[in-house]
Amino acid sequence: MAEAPFSLLQSASIPVLEICGATRAARRERIVSLGRDLGACGLQVTAICQTRQDERAEDGGRLWGSRYRILGGPHASVLPCDLILTEGGAGLQPTATIRLDREPAQAAGDLGTLSAGSDGDEVRDGVLAWLSRIWLQTPVWACVLIGGRSSRMGRAKHLLKDGLGRTWLARTVELLRPLVHGVVVAGRGEIPEDAGEMIRLADVPGAAGPLAGILAALRWFPAVSWLVVACDMPDITEDALRWLLSTRRPGIWGTLPRLQEEGYLEPLLAHYDFRCAPLFEQLLHTGELRIVMVAENRQIATPLVPVELRLSWRNVNTVEGLEEKGPAGTV
Repeated sequence: MAEAPFSLLQSASIPVLEICGATRAARRERIVSLGRDLGACGLQVTAICQTRQDERAEDGGRLWGSRYRILGGPHASVLPCDLILTEGGAGLQPTATIRLDREPAQAAGDLGTLSAGSDGDEVRDGVLAWLSRIWLQTPVWACVLIGGRSSRMGRAKHLLKDGLGRTWLARTVELLRPLVHGVVVAGRGEIPEDAGEMIRLADVPGAAGPLAGILAALRWFPAVSWLVVACDMPDITEDALRWLLSTRRPGIWGTLPRLQEEGYLEPLLAHYDFRCAPLFEQLLHTGELRIVMVAENRQIATPLVPVELRLSWRNVNTVEGLEEKGPAGTV
């Protein structure tokens, strides 16, 4: 029973930092202090320590079977999280290690060798720098949503054409492809020839609106980050997409931008890390259709879009809106 949650952690591509060497007490002390320091920096950390059967939860942890303890209090979660700290033996393959001794580091993934009394700030900063590097190694894919009924427009918006004769879908895909590892579409709309060969994801049964497409992407490729883009934003620029991608960092599981200081959040030109999946699954479970509700989680960032990029978030829903010329020469 103890191994089940740990296998989920490994399969979810969560980084694992193993603390080894020195004594058991020193390892435990380092894991507790480092977890506390990283938590203060806004990260969700799961700490897994070996334990003896006769130990009690005096440290506020929970026991998994009789072999391991999840540290961090009675509400400590296993998934999702930014980082797993462990002293080994839980069947997890470490992404990197910290050695609490004065022996030279042996493994290529070592963060370094420390004495048990090494300065906590130094350790924290080293781990944050390492985690920031590997965080950006997560592939980014893009999902373009084309499933809307376009009732107010009277025709499929992704098939409208810009001033160069390209469909809106083709223009959006053309912008995305150089910046991501792959592009998919979600929805039942027709895929125009100028968009090229596209992977189409079926909507998730029981879901409606944008949630159906977002969940389809998160389930189809569950170990990547996603740019989610609506098909009715004809003025998106490469600079806007790069700005959105620049918000990726440890502790941030998604970015829903704002166009005004107290403005509405924009969930359909947004970034969602794979750690967001449980948040969207919860929306489906509760019947909540407003995907913006994921922003209630403190790991979701809601930054203000720079003024010069805000036109990229203009969505066109009506024939009248087509008359508002954007930089892309939309017609």
